[in-house]
Amino acid sequence: MNTDNTDRPDGGPFGSRANDPKRGGDVDLFVEASSPDLMATMRCKADLGDLFDLKVDLIVGDGSRPIHRIAKQTGGRLKCVKT
Repeated sequence: MNTDNTDRPDGGPFGSRANDPKRGGDVDLFVEASSPDLMATMRCKADLGDLFDLKVDLIVGDGSRPIHRIAKQTGGRLKCVKT
């Protein structure tokens, strides 16, 4: 749930990149959004892969599926910062 009173989706890293001792070879990100847009998700996944120069597993959803709950329970949380 987004607690900063904006319309921005919640999300963050989970999986091995969220666990310092493991440091896996890819980046797993979950973004909670009530109305995910498939094309925007695909562009974001490609852009993040280029940015990190790593494979990115991007999961976008409303938080109702088991993988969403696992990501929320085991992952970290990213905050948007204005620059």
